[in-house]
Amino acid sequence: MADAAVEFLLGNLKQLLVYNAHLISTVKDQVDSLCNDLRLLAAFVKETTESRSKHAVVKELVRRIRIEVYKAEDIVDIVTSKKGSCKFDNIAKLSHLEKLKLLNDTYPIPPLEGKLHGLPEWYKFPPKLKKLTISDTMLGWKDMSVLGKLPGLEVLKLGDNAFVGEIWKTPDGSFVRLRVLQIGKTDLVHWEAAGHQFPQLQQISLKHCEQLVELPSGLGDIETLEVMELSWTSRKAIASARLIQKNFKLLVFPPDQDTQT
Repeated sequence: MADAAVEFLLGNLKQLLVYNAHLISTVKDQVDSLCNDLRLLAAFVKETTESRSKHAVVKELVRRIRIEVYKAEDIVDIVTSKKGSCKFDNIAKLSHLEKLKLLNDTYPIPPLEGKLHGLPEWYKFPPKLKKLTISDTMLGWKDMSVLGKLPGLEVLKLGDNAFVGEIWKTPDGSFVRLRVLQIGKTDLVHWEAAGHQFPQLQQISLKHCEQLVELPSGLGDIETLEVMELSWTSRKAIASARLIQKNFKLLVFPPDQDTQT
């Protein structure tokens, strides 16, 4: 019954509020509001069920409510458990999920206090994941080895402060299907990589990587690379990109950062 499904979801939301408040501190008011809306929805569904309404519009509405409630229950179940622990493991159960965003919104807590201490093993991610966006997680570059093992990953967007640290050594056998790599603001200084580590890469974009000394020379050996975009990077990084440029197009912003323009 739809009313039972709503009540079940309400129970899990209450559990989320009680046991996982630290996970939803920035959206607690929204979750409270959702609980209130669901209570009204539960009352409507219960009244409709008891009156045995045969009106086609009402029956269709109840059917849609049931579907959306079950979907919401799946999402709530990902982040809550009876023991109050984070159930990242359950994300892997979203077997058809192709796009995922991990956004560490810690406001008003300082980002450093809310940083993640690591990523789960690669097999705990959805098996068909193709596009991943990460932001403000402040992970160490060693955790990139986890993402490199995702077998179907084609687009990786690293927003500001997704990863921190001065050195990133890209391991062999990683990112076998990656086509697009975007790296936002970071304190990265040295990046070591070889062309064979990105065999399908077509586009790479760096923004506000102001401390990066140079681009890995191996990037110039990637035959599939079509475009490299450098925005607000160091002049040294731009100069190194010019040195390895072969078949790809190099875009620099602002233009006056490029010593050749």
